[in-house]
Amino acid sequence: AIVKEMNEAIVENWNKIVRPEDTVWNLGDIALSDTEGAIPYLKALNGTQYWLLGNHDHHNRVKAICDECPNIIVPRHTFVTKIRHGNILIYLGHYPMLTSNYDADKPFERHVFNMHGHTHQTTNWHNLDDPFMYHVGLDSHNFTPITLDNAINDIHEFWKVWKVTHHD
Repeated sequence: AIVKEMNEAIVENWNKIVRPEDTVWNLGDIALSDTEGAIPYLKALNGTQYWLLGNHDHHNRVKAICDECPNIIVPRHTFVTKIRHGNILIYLGHYPMLTSNYDADKPFERHVFNMHGHTHQTTNWHNLDDPFMYHVGLDSHNFTPITLDNAINDIHEFWKVWKVTHHD
């Protein structure tokens, strides 16, 4: 019953944020144990999802979900990709990755960000010493997807504090 309630909350929260015409990057571990049970929920999610695979996304699960869910696409680069959002370069992937050095005097937009899943934590930062490694999993966002603009804003706010406490 608890998993069913969680899945229903995810669909409800997701569809409040994501419109049918939106593109979503799903950073892995799309279903953990019951693939067949997850499919109706995955079909109910708005948007087109590009699914970067995680450690729980084995071949049979990927095939079953892709066969049943036309809104989910596994890109050619299945584990990590980079995107630009305005002037900001972002590495998307399942695992946390160090993507930027700690130059406090470098402008915010010149850092390379890492947005990741994997950790199933309830906080947004995998490492409080790295403001550019940001957890976007539903676990740390009340079972709600986060937009790129909101994630970048969170990173920017954390970076401003980090700059002062770590490097000024």
